[in-house]
Amino acid sequence: MGFRFSIKWMLGATLYVAFVVAAFAQIGWWWADFLWVLSFLAVCYATASALFAMEQRRAAPVGFLIGSLAMLAMIQFTPLGTPVDRLVYLVSTAQPLLNGNPYTGAVNLVHVRAANAIAVMVAGFAGSWLAVKAYRKYRPAPLQDD
Repeated sequence: MGFRFSIKWMLGATLYVAFVVAAFAQIGWWWADFLWVLSFLAVCYATASALFAMEQRRAAPVGFLIGSLAMLAMIQFTPLGTPVDRLVYLVSTAQPLLNGNPYTGAVNLVHVRAANAIAVMVAGFAGSWLAVKAYRKYRPAPLQDD
């Protein structure tokens, strides 16, 4: 069973991208915090789906939970040490790197916060995709009637 494509999902993805663009274009905490709320709601939805879904429908939400919670743990326990943080710091430095240190220069912490919220969603979707692939590879063979 593949992903069910619909206009609803395309509209949701378009809105999420619009919120991401707004978070990086505006210098305000509201947009970054809104991205975190969306990430939190996605994790809550994945948790409910993992609890109540069956078989293959359970694989995707469980994978989303594993991926997103692993990224959340990495963000929590390695401040300014995640690849997302390093990338934002590297991109946002307007001056050349001094002594090879990517942490020099002015960095907007709102952008770091927004990038971390996006990373949680991306890690969740990557985990979901991997879980579905693993389920399809290792699912039990259907029972055959004799």
